Parts: sequence; C-alpha cells; structure tokens
Amino acid sequence: MQVSQRLDRFGAEVFASLNNKLLALKAQGKTIYNMSVGTPDFKPYGHVVEALTQAAQDPEMWKYALRDLPELKQAVCDYYERRFGVSGITPSMVQSCNGTQEGVGHLGLALLDPGDTILVPDPCYPVFEAGAKIADAKLEYYPLVAEHNYLPMWRVSIPRWPIVPSI
Repeated sequence: MQVSQRLDRFGAEVFASLNNKLLALKAQGKTIYNMSVGTPDFKPYGHVVEALTQAAQDPEMWKYALRDLPELKQAVCDYYERRFGVSGITPSMVQSCNGTQEGVGHLGLALLDPGDTILVPDPCYPVFEAGAKIADAKLEYYPLVAEHNYLPMWRVSIPRWPIVPSI
C-alpha cells in the first residue's frame, strides 16, 4: 500500500523515541518517572475509579455524544470567568474535543490554509508542529529561553519610510 506524501512532512514520532530510551534505561535497572506524554503511568485515586465505575453502570452514559450538552458549554464559560476573570465567552464559542492533543492537532486544519505562516514556540509540544504540517502551513519558530523566563520574545522590525501628510 502506498501512503500519502503528506507523511513525508514528519520525522520520527518523538514519544516513540522517548519510550525506546525509557525501555533501555529500565533494562539497565534504573528507576524512571515517565512524564513525557502527560498520561499517568500510575494508578488513579480510588474516588476517581469509583466515579467512573458508577457512570459506566448508568445506561444514559452509553450513548454516543453527537453534540456538547448546553450545561457543559455554560460550565466552561463560567469556569473561565471565575478562574481567569475572562468575561464575554458564550456557549457558541465553546467546542469540546477528544483530548487536548487531538484538539490542537485539528485546530490547524480549521484555521490554516496551505501556505499560511504560523508562529510556534521552540521548544514546543510536538502536536503544535504536526497540526500546522498537516494543514500545509509554514512554521516560524520563536525561542523560549531561560534568559527571558521562557516567555515569548518578539523582535519586530518596523520599516521606516517618509510619512506624507494627507492634504
């Protein structure tokens, strides 16, 4: 089977590479705390398991969600206002997704056209690049460095030209 040329835009998957290093270090008897993907590699709290168990026993939870519940969207709006002081967010501005990584990856397809340029931090989470590459956008990197507290640092050059007053 021949795969799409789109796949040529990507290198080795970073988390698979990190997992190979993890396995090699474990084979050497080293203790590893894996924080690479963000998925815990330890048992969740008992109350979380209990809540999931109870939810799975409710037949209403078996249905496939075709849309976000209005209560969920309103809860997101309320959370942003309460937690961050951001007002004016309405339920029509809220969209859920199956995980942050999938959401960020698909965001490029929703917002970018081929040839658009997107600013990406360096270093960045790999899906920031992947979403842009899938959308065939150009990536421009800006550094996140200790000397600037790992905050974006912009260097903007403004062209100088004579300003002609309007008559």
